[in-house]
Amino acid sequence: MSKCINIFKGLYLNLDQIVAFDIADNHQIFIYSSIHPENNSGMFIVTYSESPEDEDSLGAYKHVTMQEMHRIKRELCAYFKIVEPIF
Repeated sequence: MSKCINIFKGLYLNLDQIVAFDIADNHQIFIYSSIHPENNSGMFIVTYSESPEDEDSLGAYKHVTMQEMHRIKRELCAYFKIVEPIF
């Protein structure tokens, strides 16, 4: 049974389709999925924003609160059984 992660308001990503991710710092997470790697439509960049409701979250960039950023990082690390990086 596959598990999904909520990336942004109604956008769920099947964790089995993630081929790589990079937790750049406490403000950005790059997620690469196998959806359409040939045209980068499977790339999501989750970024921290103090007011994500005011940000344009179309395309690859998804603006989230710091709480959501930590939740996504925690869920990715737990699923892939890696130690959560501390910055």
